[in-house]
Amino acid sequence: MIAIVTDSTAYLTHEEAVELGVVIVPMSYSLEEESSLNEGCIENDEHAERQVAEGIDHVHTSQATLAGFLNAFQRLRRAGYEVLCITISSRLSGTYANAVLAAKELGGGHIEVVDSLTTCSGLYLLIREARKRIREGAKLPTVAKELGELRKRVRMRFSVDDMAPLRRSGRLGNVRMSISTVLNIKPILELKDGAIVSVALSQVGNVGGEPYWSWYGFSGRVEWCACFVSWCANECGYIDTGVIPQYAGCVNGVQWFKDRGQWMDGSAEPAPGMIIFFDWDDENGQDGLSDHTGIVEKVENGRVYTIEGNSGDSVRQNSYPVGHYEVLGYGCPDF
Repeated sequence: MIAIVTDSTAYLTHEEAVELGVVIVPMSYSLEEESSLNEGCIENDEHAERQVAEGIDHVHTSQATLAGFLNAFQRLRRAGYEVLCITISSRLSGTYANAVLAAKELGGGHIEVVDSLTTCSGLYLLIREARKRIREGAKLPTVAKELGELRKRVRMRFSVDDMAPLRRSGRLGNVRMSISTVLNIKPILELKDGAIVSVALSQVGNVGGEPYWSWYGFSGRVEWCACFVSWCANECGYIDTGVIPQYAGCVNGVQWFKDRGQWMDGSAEPAPGMIIFFDWDDENGQDGLSDHTGIVEKVENGRVYTIEGNSGDSVRQNSYPVGHYEVLGYGCPDF
């Protein structure tokens, strides 16, 4: 028996959740006078939606929690179920990272976690397809692998009445926001790459790093890997919204994520958009402190693909085995 776990961005009705055998780990949001409001099935959200609409300028969202996934996984495993967890895109939320950590804490056996790379209707379609394949007799590892391929074919386009919340969350850059405001238009948006991954990829091939270290405020060249990550984060609005820190020293970046409980050690499998930190095994040996940093582009076939500034004094794409001994760990932004 295989149970499916997802988060509330799939927008399932209670009837659909029962039909598909889905357990929902809720996302939450807070308003100025409400500490925490959990989303559930969509029938239960009409009052909450009115509250959000009325207080849109003061809404803060939060990812589905590690504790929520641990509770769901433990209950299902005790009941004899294998678990297929399909989450909102890791490029939009830290929910996927929490699900991965929960599965790892429980030993990982009979639990598969899939990053949908989408949300809402795209996530809903993947859940329905997963249940269809399970009913046809597919085993858990097979379904997870097939979803990993199927998700590449999912595209979602949408429009919104108010672009401001997207800008405040860091998911929409200043330039795009300005264009839509000046022209008084509602652009059609497409959910594709994570913003920071796309920005970093656009810089591959730069030599010397001058745009990044000069933006940071340095008058001459410095070791600029952290400046590059900070520059990319700033382009996405993530520094203003407190999603990723502005840091020029790798040690400071590590501490920022650790202080907020947003840190995974180097043995874990990261998600796209996470910040990778290295402790090089150079002539001085490893000292447990970070020497270099970059951005996770993707994880495929047991390898972590990265975009790094100051890699041979240029912006380069590199790759390492998952769990590589020189990877100190990962900062997990709460997108």
